[in-house]
Amino acid sequence: MNRISLYLLIPGLLCAACSDVTISQRPEVEGDEPGECYDGADNDFDSFFDCDDEDCAEAPDCIPNTAPGSAILTIEPDQPTTVEDITCVITQGAADADGDELTYTFVWLLGGEPQGNDSPTIASDATERGQNWTCEVTANDGRSNGPSASAAVTVVNSPPSQPTVEIVPNFPAIENDLECVINDDSNDVDGDPISYEIDWEVNEQFSSWNGPNIPSEATSPNDVWKCIVTPHDGIE
Repeated sequence: MNRISLYLLIPGLLCAACSDVTISQRPEVEGDEPGECYDGADNDFDSFFDCDDEDCAEAPDCIPNTAPGSAILTIEPDQPTTVEDITCVITQGAADADGDELTYTFVWLLGGEPQGNDSPTIASDATERGQNWTCEVTANDGRSNGPSASAAVTVVNSPPSQPTVEIVPNFPAIENDLECVINDDSNDVDGDPISYEIDWEVNEQFSSWNGPNIPSEATSPNDVWKCIVTPHDGIE
């Protein structure tokens, strides 16, 4: 038997035009991602951390900061009563050598104890006579707090309100006694008991008479009598 052997030659692929490509990784740079200049890590593996790395030299977090100064304050009104709100007013803002925009925080203290109120104003219904309120204001430049400024006031007494009075009879005759009548009593928001001082004028001159009554024998035809009632709460 005759055998026929068949050989198939597959030539190798020949490269007519070839070039080599090396893929490299861009070097890490400290601070090229937010927060890398203060995260405490050596992100570019050069043995320098955060602001000690020259890559962070121009980062805002690595530029030396000067803390702001203190504001100048006042509290209005300067002698508040229990029916008046008290407001902490910045009359002169804090200075900042770096020209940073400043924000301010307010803290109120009552008798030296913080009250958890961060508003510039304390409402009148939160105050009582004799209380000492202190406002503390702190400036912040986005990185540092400055020293706090403070102002203080003492809540003073609220005097009684004006009463409503009249003289009876309204059209007296020569034989009539005069009586000064309090139609509407004074009100005292501090809850103090009220007493009244009653004085009289006659013909626009102070008289020696006081108390609610003028007897008829003390009057003369065509006299003009005026009753003056002054409420007193024991303080003013």
